[in-house]
Order: sequence, then C-alpha cells, then structure tokens
Amino acid sequence: MAPQSNDTEETFDLEIEITGISLFLWGEGRKKVDIVMPDATQDTPQPKHPNGDNAVPHAGYLRFDLRNLATGVIGLPTPGPADGPSYEVVHRFNREELQLGLPDAQTEILGELAVPDFTRFAPVREPIPGLLAAEPPEVVLMRTRLDGGEFSTVLDVVEWKILGDLRPDQQPTTAQYGGEIKWRREVGGPGLLLRIVRFDGQGTIEIPLVPLKENPGDRPSIRLKIANLCENPLEWPELARPRPPVSDVDFRCLYWLMQPHRNFDIRKYPLSVCPVPEPVRVPHPGEGDLQDCFPGQVS
Repeated sequence: MAPQSNDTEETFDLEIEITGISLFLWGEGRKKVDIVMPDATQDTPQPKHPNGDNAVPHAGYLRFDLRNLATGVIGLPTPGPADGPSYEVVHRFNREELQLGLPDAQTEILGELAVPDFTRFAPVREPIPGLLAAEPPEVVLMRTRLDGGEFSTVLDVVEWKILGDLRPDQQPTTAQYGGEIKWRREVGGPGLLLRIVRFDGQGTIEIPLVPLKENPGDRPSIRLKIANLCENPLEWPELARPRPPVSDVDFRCLYWLMQPHRNFDIRKYPLSVCPVPEPVRVPHPGEGDLQDCFPGQVS
C-alpha cells in the first residue's frame, strides 16, 4: 500500500538519525544542542591528525526519502527494508548549515546521548573559538541545531575505554557508548522546510518535505539522516563490512575542533596526545560488530 500524505493530522514526528564523526555542543539548560562536523573530506594535501597520522577520508551528508518531497513523485512503490529508504536523496555537505526551521521548544532535551564526553575524558581541552559563528573556521564541514525533543542511543555490545592522558588524575574513562543516535520531536503543521545555507552566504537550498504514514493508523513522520562516515557511507546493507574490534582512530578528527583549555599547560598535555575509544574486550561470536566513527560531545 502506498504511503498516505498528512492532510488532516495536526502534528507529525520528525526523526533524525545521526552517526559518524561529529561533535555535540550542549547549550545552557540542555534545551539546545549544536552538532558540528569536522571536514574530513579528501583533500590535497591529505589531512593529518595531531599525532601526524593521515586521516581517513569521510563523507558528510544529509539523506531523506524521495517520497517525502512536497512536490511529490509519481510511481514510487512502498518502502523497502527498514534500515533505509529505497528511494533516497543525498546531499553532500560542503561548508553549510542545515536549518530545520523549527520553533523554539523551550523544553529540555530528554533521553540519553551516550557518546564520549570531552568534559569527562579530556577536561583540559575545550572547543576552538568560532564554531557557532556565522562563518565558522575552515575545519567545519557542517553545522545544525536540535531544539527540544528526545535522544535515544543504540549502545554497543561492549564497553569502551578512553585513556586518561588528558585528565589531571590520569584515570581512564570507561562506559558503554553508541555510534547510532536518534532524535525525535513532535512537530506541528503540515510539513517542514529544510534550508541548507552556505557559510559564505553564496547560496541557499530549500527542500520542502511533508510527513507520510506507511499504513493507516500510523503516526505521520519525516525521517532524516545526518552522517559523516568512511567506507560505504550510504550504509547499504549489500555493502556492509564487519567492523574489527580495534580502537576508533577516526575519533581523532574531533580533536581538530578542540584546543588546550586556557587554564592548563600545553607542555603537560601536548596537542599530539589524542586518546580515542578502545574496546575493553573482543565481542563473542554472534554478538555483532563494533561501532566505528564515534561522535563526541561537550556537556
């Protein structure tokens, strides 16, 4: 059965999945959180991590279902597997801000964002200036803001540890993290107008979307995905690769967005020291693959 448009519903669910290397910057009162992607696209010369290693190229993109376009597309059948739209539209970010066009929620963001927290494992580092400026530093690929709503995180099958090299007490941080985050908010109105605005002011893309419900009785929804990934960035199941139980070295890209805290001595915590999540144990057969390209947060 073809999806039904939202002609009479007063509200719909906006659902956004976020995965890959990005930094969540919490606002005061946890009512807002800004998401900043570092630019790890292939470049010449190839980007390097603070310790001198070459950075693996990543693709940052927005994905949405073609069926949600307000203009409509004739002849699309019912959706395919639940892990992604069969007819997807992909926009690759290039120094842009994604504006969701939502009113201020004035409520705290609920749920759990279970990703590594620089405030805990690296309190001697802080975000570089200008990440939220109108035209942020060149290292920023994309930025967007979430307001209100609720987080849920798909936790990994094992615990991860981050060495305490950037903590005054030198103690490691151990927790169960997740690399797949979902954010949901109930939205009023007939649809959503996404705006993708270049940081340099040289262009704006507007994408009008309408919510759909797959079957009668379902809540109408718009589902988006924001990602910054290496290897099979579109995550098609036909091209899936097992993730080996090794350290997440791509996490070092987030250090491009951080600097030494003004109250600490850079000689004691040099820029080349960039601890990353390491699995505490190897998963048992059948437990599943480990995460990769973890996001981070500053709480």
